[in-house]
Amino acid sequence: MRRARWLLALDHALGRHGLPPRTLGTDLLVPDYTDVLHRGLVEERDVPGAQVPATAAPDAAAAAREPYLAERERVVASLDLHPLRPPPAVPERLYTVGRHFWSVWHRGFREVERYRVHHHLRQQVMRRVLDRIGDRTEIVVVAHSLGGLVALDLLAHLPPGTRVRRLVSIGSPAGWPSLHRGVREQATFPYDRIGSWVDLHSLSDLVPFRRGSVRVYPEAIDVVVPLPVLRHGAEFYLGTPVAGRVLADALR
Repeated sequence: MRRARWLLALDHALGRHGLPPRTLGTDLLVPDYTDVLHRGLVEERDVPGAQVPATAAPDAAAAAREPYLAERERVVASLDLHPLRPPPAVPERLYTVGRHFWSVWHRGFREVERYRVHHHLRQQVMRRVLDRIGDRTEIVVVAHSLGGLVALDLLAHLPPGTRVRRLVSIGSPAGWPSLHRGVREQATFPYDRIGSWVDLHSLSDLVPFRRGSVRVYPEAIDVVVPLPVLRHGAEFYLGTPVAGRVLADALR
Protein backbone atom coordinates (compact mmCIF):
# COMPACT_ATOMS: atom_id res chain seq x y z
CA MET A 1 0.00 0.00 0.00
CA ARG A 2 2.80 2.43 0.87
CA ARG A 3 4.51 1.75 -2.47
CA ALA A 4 1.25 2.42 -4.30
CA ARG A 5 0.96 5.83 -2.59
CA TRP A 6 4.45 7.09 -3.42
CA LEU A 7 4.31 5.69 -6.95
CA LEU A 8 1.01 7.44 -7.55
CA ALA A 9 2.47 10.68 -6.18
CA LEU A 10 5.51 10.30 -8.46
CA ASP A 11 3.36 9.73 -11.55
CA HIS A 12 1.22 12.77 -10.70
CA ALA A 13 4.31 14.92 -10.14
CA LEU A 14 5.76 13.98 -13.53
CA GLY A 15 2.40 14.19 -15.27
CA ARG A 16 2.05 17.85 -14.26
CA HIS A 17 5.15 18.48 -16.38
CA GLY A 18 4.05 16.44 -19.36
CA LEU A 19 6.12 13.34 -18.59
CA PRO A 20 4.69 9.81 -18.76
CA PRO A 21 4.42 7.49 -15.75
CA ARG A 22 7.45 5.39 -14.91
CA THR A 23 7.32 1.63 -15.48
CA LEU A 24 8.54 -0.59 -12.66
CA GLY A 25 11.41 -2.80 -13.73
CA THR A 26 12.32 -0.86 -16.88
CA ASP A 27 12.72 2.89 -16.38
CA LEU A 28 11.96 2.75 -12.64
CA LEU A 29 14.12 0.60 -10.37
CA VAL A 30 13.18 0.11 -6.71
CA PRO A 31 16.02 -1.63 -4.82
CA ASP A 32 14.66 -3.27 -1.69
CA TYR A 33 17.09 -3.88 1.18
CA THR A 34 14.75 -3.86 4.17
CA ASP A 35 15.28 -7.59 4.67
CA VAL A 36 19.03 -6.97 5.05
CA LEU A 37 18.38 -4.48 7.84
CA HIS A 38 15.77 -6.61 9.60
CA ARG A 39 17.21 -10.10 9.55
CA GLY A 40 19.58 -11.40 12.18
CA LEU A 41 23.13 -10.10 12.03
CA VAL A 42 25.73 -12.30 10.42
CA GLU A 43 29.47 -12.06 10.72
CA GLU A 44 31.12 -10.14 7.91
CA ARG A 45 33.59 -12.95 7.30
CA ASP A 46 30.62 -15.21 6.48
CA VAL A 47 29.33 -12.93 3.72
CA PRO A 48 30.91 -13.71 0.32
CA GLY A 49 32.28 -10.57 -1.33
CA ALA A 50 31.07 -8.36 1.51
CA GLN A 51 33.49 -5.52 0.85
CA VAL A 52 32.25 -3.32 -1.99
CA PRO A 53 35.31 -1.90 -3.80
CA ALA A 54 35.69 1.86 -4.07
CA THR A 55 35.91 3.12 -7.65
CA ALA A 56 36.19 6.87 -7.06
CA ALA A 57 39.20 8.68 -8.55
CA PRO A 58 40.27 11.81 -6.62
CA ASP A 59 41.85 13.42 -9.71
CA ALA A 60 38.70 12.97 -11.77
CA ALA A 61 36.59 14.33 -8.91
CA ALA A 62 38.78 17.42 -8.58
CA ALA A 63 38.59 18.10 -12.32
CA ALA A 64 34.77 17.87 -12.23
CA ARG A 65 34.31 20.27 -9.30
CA GLU A 66 33.89 23.49 -11.29
CA PRO A 67 31.37 22.02 -13.78
CA TYR A 68 29.43 20.60 -10.83
CA LEU A 69 29.26 23.98 -9.08
CA ALA A 70 28.19 25.67 -12.32
CA GLU A 71 25.38 23.15 -12.75
CA ARG A 72 24.40 23.72 -9.12
CA GLU A 73 23.94 27.42 -9.79
CA ARG A 74 21.98 26.71 -12.96
CA VAL A 75 19.59 24.39 -11.14
CA VAL A 76 18.99 26.92 -8.36
CA ALA A 77 18.28 29.74 -10.82
CA SER A 78 16.30 27.89 -13.47
CA LEU A 79 14.08 25.99 -11.03
CA ASP A 80 13.63 28.93 -8.65
CA LEU A 81 14.53 26.78 -5.64
CA HIS A 82 15.33 29.45 -3.01
CA PRO A 83 17.65 27.37 -0.83
CA LEU A 84 17.39 28.19 2.86
CA ARG A 85 19.49 27.45 5.92
CA PRO A 86 17.09 27.48 8.88
CA PRO A 87 18.58 27.32 12.36
CA PRO A 88 18.73 23.83 13.88
CA ALA A 89 15.80 22.96 16.09
CA VAL A 90 17.96 21.23 18.71
CA PRO A 91 21.68 20.95 19.45
CA GLU A 92 23.55 18.04 17.92
CA ARG A 93 23.99 16.26 21.24
CA LEU A 94 20.27 16.35 22.04
CA TYR A 95 19.41 15.10 18.57
CA THR A 96 21.81 12.18 18.99
CA VAL A 97 20.27 11.23 22.34
CA GLY A 98 16.77 11.57 20.92
CA ARG A 99 17.66 9.46 17.90
CA HIS A 100 18.82 6.62 20.11
CA PHE A 101 15.68 6.94 22.24
CA TRP A 102 13.27 6.91 19.30
CA SER A 103 15.10 4.00 17.65
CA VAL A 104 13.84 1.77 20.46
CA TRP A 105 10.36 1.77 18.96
CA HIS A 106 10.49 3.67 15.65
CA ARG A 107 11.45 1.39 12.75
CA GLY A 108 12.88 4.18 10.62
CA PHE A 109 15.32 5.36 13.29
CA ARG A 110 16.16 1.77 14.14
CA GLU A 111 17.13 1.09 10.52
CA VAL A 112 19.31 4.20 10.46
CA GLU A 113 21.12 3.06 13.60
CA ARG A 114 21.71 -0.46 12.30
CA TYR A 115 22.99 0.87 9.00
CA ARG A 116 25.27 3.34 10.75
CA VAL A 117 26.72 0.97 13.33
CA HIS A 118 27.22 -2.27 11.38
CA HIS A 119 29.78 -2.01 8.60
CA HIS A 120 28.88 -5.32 6.99
CA LEU A 121 25.20 -4.39 6.79
CA ARG A 122 26.16 -1.23 4.89
CA GLN A 123 28.20 -3.35 2.51
CA GLN A 124 25.32 -5.75 1.90
CA VAL A 125 22.87 -2.91 1.31
CA MET A 126 25.22 -1.24 -1.16
CA ARG A 127 25.79 -4.49 -3.02
CA ARG A 128 22.01 -5.05 -3.25
CA VAL A 129 21.50 -1.62 -4.80
CA LEU A 130 24.48 -1.92 -7.15
CA ASP A 131 23.19 -5.27 -8.41
CA ARG A 132 19.85 -3.60 -9.14
CA ILE A 133 21.47 -0.73 -11.02
CA GLY A 134 23.41 -3.14 -13.21
CA ASP A 135 25.20 -1.63 -16.20
CA ARG A 136 23.07 1.49 -16.62
CA THR A 137 25.18 4.48 -17.61
CA GLU A 138 23.09 7.35 -16.22
CA ILE A 139 20.43 7.37 -13.51
CA VAL A 140 18.30 9.81 -11.54
CA VAL A 141 18.11 8.82 -7.87
CA VAL A 142 15.22 9.58 -5.52
CA ALA A 143 16.42 8.69 -2.02
CA HIS A 144 13.97 8.77 0.86
CA SER A 145 15.06 8.93 4.52
CA LEU A 146 17.84 6.37 5.13
CA GLY A 147 18.11 6.08 1.35
CA GLY A 148 19.85 9.46 1.37
CA LEU A 149 22.73 7.99 3.40
CA VAL A 150 22.83 4.90 1.19
CA ALA A 151 23.02 7.07 -1.93
CA LEU A 152 25.93 9.07 -0.50
CA ASP A 153 27.81 5.87 0.25
CA LEU A 154 27.18 4.51 -3.25
CA LEU A 155 28.61 7.53 -5.09
CA ALA A 156 32.17 6.42 -4.44
CA HIS A 157 31.37 2.80 -5.35
CA LEU A 158 29.43 3.16 -8.60
CA PRO A 159 30.74 1.27 -11.62
CA PRO A 160 33.12 3.50 -13.63
CA GLY A 161 30.57 3.78 -16.44
CA THR A 162 27.64 4.84 -14.22
CA ARG A 163 26.80 8.43 -13.33
CA VAL A 164 24.00 9.97 -11.25
CA ARG A 165 22.46 12.75 -13.28
CA ARG A 166 20.68 14.08 -10.19
CA LEU A 167 20.28 12.92 -6.63
CA VAL A 168 17.00 14.04 -5.03
CA SER A 169 17.03 13.22 -1.33
CA ILE A 170 13.76 13.63 0.55
CA GLY A 171 13.36 13.54 4.33
CA SER A 172 17.01 12.57 4.71
CA PRO A 173 18.89 12.84 8.04
CA ALA A 174 22.18 13.54 6.21
CA GLY A 175 22.48 16.98 7.79
CA TRP A 176 23.44 15.58 11.21
CA PRO A 177 27.22 15.10 11.66
CA SER A 178 26.83 12.31 14.23
CA LEU A 179 25.49 10.01 11.49
CA HIS A 180 28.69 10.39 9.46
CA ARG A 181 31.48 10.18 12.01
CA GLY A 182 33.58 7.10 11.42
CA VAL A 183 31.32 6.04 8.53
CA ARG A 184 31.69 8.36 5.53
CA GLU A 185 34.51 10.84 5.92
CA GLN A 186 35.66 11.45 2.36
CA ALA A 187 38.34 14.01 1.69
CA THR A 188 36.91 14.76 -1.78
CA PHE A 189 33.28 14.78 -2.85
CA PRO A 190 32.90 12.57 -5.99
CA TYR A 191 31.93 15.45 -8.29
CA ASP A 192 32.59 13.32 -11.36
CA ARG A 193 29.91 10.78 -10.35
CA ILE A 194 27.00 13.18 -9.92
CA GLY A 195 25.51 16.10 -11.83
CA SER A 196 23.57 17.78 -9.03
CA TRP A 197 22.02 17.10 -5.62
CA VAL A 198 18.75 18.58 -4.34
CA ASP A 199 17.72 17.87 -0.75
CA LEU A 200 14.06 18.40 0.17
CA HIS A 201 13.17 18.47 3.84
CA SER A 202 10.26 19.63 5.98
CA LEU A 203 10.75 21.62 9.18
CA SER A 204 8.17 19.41 10.90
CA ASP A 205 9.74 16.10 9.85
CA LEU A 206 11.47 14.46 12.83
CA VAL A 207 14.03 12.60 10.71
CA PRO A 208 15.91 15.58 9.19
CA PHE A 209 14.68 17.66 12.16
CA ARG A 210 15.19 21.12 10.62
CA ARG A 211 18.63 20.33 9.21
CA GLY A 212 19.26 20.13 5.51
CA SER A 213 22.24 18.29 4.07
CA VAL A 214 24.18 21.44 3.21
CA ARG A 215 25.40 21.78 6.81
CA VAL A 216 27.52 18.69 6.27
CA TYR A 217 27.68 18.64 2.46
CA PRO A 218 27.90 22.14 0.94
CA GLU A 219 27.54 20.48 -2.46
CA ALA A 220 23.81 19.95 -1.81
CA ILE A 221 20.97 22.34 -2.63
CA ASP A 222 18.72 22.50 0.42
CA VAL A 223 15.06 23.29 -0.14
CA VAL A 224 12.46 23.49 2.63
CA VAL A 225 9.06 22.16 1.59
CA PRO A 226 5.75 22.58 3.46
CA LEU A 227 4.35 19.29 4.75
CA PRO A 228 1.68 18.50 7.36
CA VAL A 229 3.01 18.17 10.88
CA LEU A 230 5.12 15.04 11.54
CA ARG A 231 4.72 13.70 8.01
CA HIS A 232 7.69 11.78 6.68
CA GLY A 233 6.39 9.49 3.93
CA ALA A 234 7.85 9.72 0.44
CA GLU A 235 4.38 10.31 -1.00
CA PHE A 236 4.11 13.63 0.88
CA TYR A 237 7.44 14.90 -0.42
CA LEU A 238 6.73 13.75 -3.99
CA GLY A 239 3.38 15.52 -3.83
CA THR A 240 5.00 18.96 -3.48
CA PRO A 241 5.32 21.14 -6.60
CA VAL A 242 9.07 21.60 -6.17
CA ALA A 243 9.64 17.83 -6.27
CA GLY A 244 7.92 17.67 -9.64
CA ARG A 245 10.02 20.53 -11.02
CA VAL A 246 13.28 19.03 -9.82
CA LEU A 247 12.55 15.54 -11.17
CA ALA A 248 11.09 16.69 -14.49
CA ASP A 249 14.11 18.88 -15.15
CA ALA A 250 16.46 15.95 -14.51
CA LEU A 251 14.46 13.42 -16.56
CA ARG A 252 14.24 15.67 -19.59
